[in-house]
Amino acid sequence: MKGDYAPIYDSGCCLAREKTEDAVRQMLNDRTMFDSFINRGKSEIRWGDKGEKINHFDLVSNIRMEFPAIVEKVINNIISLYDENKIRNIVFNIDKELPEEFREEYALSSQRKELICRLINERFLRLKNIVL
Repeated sequence: MKGDYAPIYDSGCCLAREKTEDAVRQMLNDRTMFDSFINRGKSEIRWGDKGEKINHFDLVSNIRMEFPAIVEKVINNIISLYDENKIRNIVFNIDKELPEEFREEYALSSQRKELICRLINERFLRLKNIVL
């Protein structure tokens, strides 16, 4: 099927922006809590006759059933471009140029940055497993 497709994305909740620092620490130390957070997220795109909200990975899997070549091409492209070290570098330097007077209020803690990196990597691995 030829055409342009809109990207599927999470609105930002996928990076735990709403979590307190205590919750961030817990998620870093509790794999069950971490996995539960990832599994709980629902896509805004609804699926099926009842228009159910499903998680992102189920959505991608369902789309793959309809358009396997397109989904596999896109995921394989992501796999070829993904670089965990580059992601870490971006995340850990995201607030590097934040003016000093704003650092206390707006800078991300190193634990939050670590959680963001782990969330991105886990999501990448789950996406990769859809085509493997």
